[in-house]
Amino acid sequence: IDTCCIDKSSTTELNKAINSIFRWYGRSEVCYTYLSEITGPGRKDRIADSRWFTRGWTLQ
Repeated sequence: IDTCCIDKSSTTELNKAINSIFRWYGRSEVCYTYLSEITGPGRKDRIADSRWFTRGWTLQ
């Protein structure tokens, strides 16, 4: 949702979305991700190596 549906050119929409993200994900039952840089055999073992695991908000 946050990378696909938020209009980042609108400061108002971006600020509203940032303040809502915790609520969006906190109430979710399932959260899917697509980690394009994790490919090939053994990818399940390398998920924690994704750059997204260095972002604080991702781990909330």
